[in-house]
Amino acid sequence: MSASLKIGVVGAGVSGLTCATTLVRLLCKKKKGPGHKANFHIVVLEWGRGVGGRTAQRRVRKDGVEYKFDHAAPYFTAKTDAFRTGLLADWIANGLAAPFGDGDAYVGTPSNHAPCKAMSAALEASGYAEMRLGRHAKSAVYNDDEGTWRLTATRRSDGLDEVLELDALCLSDKLLVLPNEYAVLSPDDAARLLPPIPQHLGSRGCVVLLLAYRQPLFDDSSRPRVLTGRPGSVLDVAVCESAKPGRGNDNDAELWTVRSTASFAERHLIGESLRDETAAKEELLGAFSAVVGVESASSPHVFEVFAWDHSQPVDMISGASCSLDADRRLGVCGDFYGVGGVGGDDDDDV
Repeated sequence: MSASLKIGVVGAGVSGLTCATTLVRLLCKKKKGPGHKANFHIVVLEWGRGVGGRTAQRRVRKDGVEYKFDHAAPYFTAKTDAFRTGLLADWIANGLAAPFGDGDAYVGTPSNHAPCKAMSAALEASGYAEMRLGRHAKSAVYNDDEGTWRLTATRRSDGLDEVLELDALCLSDKLLVLPNEYAVLSPDDAARLLPPIPQHLGSRGCVVLLLAYRQPLFDDSSRPRVLTGRPGSVLDVAVCESAKPGRGNDNDAELWTVRSTASFAERHLIGESLRDETAAKEELLGAFSAVVGVESASSPHVFEVFAWDHSQPVDMISGASCSLDADRRLGVCGDFYGVGGVGGDDDDDV
C-alpha cells in the first residue's frame, strides 16, 4: 500500500534530520491504535555525498594516509536547556557526543557528523523514511488544485532530474528560501511563511586551513585544544582535531583546523573560490604560526584549504524555531532561528 501522506525534507544537516525525526515520532503517535501502521513516507534530500551539513567531515589523502578533519563547524554549544537535556543528553548517553574543553562546548564522537549519521540510520530503519543523497533541489512549486508540492531535484550522479509529488515540504536552509541562485521557492510562496523571513539574512564567510604535522607541535600534557587569534589577526580560531575525544591518531600526526576572520574571508573570497589560493593559505598559516609560537608550525605535512561563503548566520529570526505556511503544509527551519528546535510536541504542530 502506498503512503497516504508524502513528505519531503530538503537538507540532511542537524536541522533537517531533527525535523524528519520529530515528524516520524509525532506522526506515529497519531496512528489509529495497536496493530495499525502509520501511513506516511518521508524523503530526505541532500546535495552532499553524505549527511551532516555543517557537521560534515572532510578527508584528505597524502602519501597513502587518510586524514580526517571537522572542516565545517569545529564544535557546537548548548544554548537552550531543551537541547541540553533532550537531544544532546541522548547523544552523550549513546556515545555520539562528548564535552570538549572547558565551558559549554561539545563535539560529535568519533566525528562531528556522528549524531547526523545516527539520525539518518534510525530514520531509514524506522521504515518511514529514506535518504536520497547527491540531490540538488532546484524548485518547489505548489499546485493549488491538487494541494500538493512538486519538488524537482537534480541528481549529482548523472545530472538527471527527479520530480517528487509531496503533500508537505520542509526546507532546512535559508538559501532555499531567500532570493539567491539556490532558492527553490518563488517570492510569492516565501512571503506566505509566518513568522516572515526577511529578504536578507546575512551570513559570514570563512577560510579554513586543514593542517597535519608529522611531529606534534605540543606534547600531550601541554597541547591546547583551542587557540584564538590576537587582536588584529586574520585568525579567528584554531582547533586541535587530535585533542577531540574519540579521534584516532592518523599515522601519529597532529591535526589542526584553522579558521579565518570574516574580514579575511571577505577580502579573499569570490563566491566559494579564493582570489589567490596560495596567498590566502600562506597569510593564514603565518597567523597560526605566530599564535602557536613553534617554528615547525610553518611547515605542515598536509596543507589544504577550504573556502566557505556561508559559514555562519549573522542575522537571526528571534522568538521562533521555524516558519510555517500551515495551509499549504510548508515549513522552514535552520540555524538562523533564535530558538532551538524545529517544532513543538503538540500533535497540532504536525
